[in-house]
Amino acid sequence: EIDTRGLEDGAVITKDIKLKKKDLYDGKVLEYVYFDYMKYNLDKEDKAKLDSVAVFLNSREDFIVRLEGHTDQRGELDYNQKLSEERALAAYDYLLKKKSVPAHKILHVGFGETRPVEDCSKYKECPTTGQPDCPCHEKNRRTECVLFQ
Repeated sequence: EIDTRGLEDGAVITKDIKLKKKDLYDGKVLEYVYFDYMKYNLDKEDKAKLDSVAVFLNSREDFIVRLEGHTDQRGELDYNQKLSEERALAAYDYLLKKKSVPAHKILHVGFGETRPVEDCSKYKECPTTGQPDCPCHEKNRRTECVLFQ
């Protein structure tokens, strides 16, 4: 804190500030895992992406990953919340049980349909319920692997 009360206009203040070094990855999405409509199972491609996350985490003690599950906007809010949690948990279980990433390095949370990355309103024929898929739906059905120090 710097108190400037009582200083004249144009006064110069000099203060040394110690900064903490941040890694370029901190708070960044390392991988996206995408899901089929109403599904939370991991396919071969998803597992390969998570394998790279595991290698990174196991080589860097100073990082943790938060697995953030998401859905598209079709379906009931409660259903989408549960589905997003199951998507994040599927990635968590894979990293923990299959790749031996320590539990203290992995968090998982579901956000339901509350954080879309793609706006469906720009697609004129986008269905709000049921099938077929729209590009916005495909991008919003995901688990993000977010790194933190």
